[in-house]
Amino acid sequence: MVGAGAAGAAPATRLSEDRDRSVLLLEAGPIPPDPSCYPTDLLDARLVPGAQPCHPTVGTFPAHLTSRRPYTVVRGKYLGGSTAANGGYFIADQWRPWSATLPAGADQGSAEGLVAACLANQLQIV
Repeated sequence: MVGAGAAGAAPATRLSEDRDRSVLLLEAGPIPPDPSCYPTDLLDARLVPGAQPCHPTVGTFPAHLTSRRPYTVVRGKYLGGSTAANGGYFIADQWRPWSATLPAGADQGSAEGLVAACLANQLQIV
């Protein structure tokens, strides 16, 4: 498996459960020896280091969004990969419960209530 982010680490773990199978997980960046050594900026979802092409835990690659629109793709190079570097894009505000943003009368336990809260906060539901 290439990449120790969510897309690589999870399947590598499952594949390694089979004793008759050998699994090699490759990661482009460092693997901290202890969780306390993990870079604090990668643990702070407000910073989104993956949006910073010069950040030491990412690599950049030229690409084109269209034939006339160049773009720089940023990929994580650290244990956790692009999931760690870019995960902040998809982390909801944790300073207050989402139910505090519900419109009046919305049921906080329903799917409709969650959608209403996401729309009120301008979050994208994937």
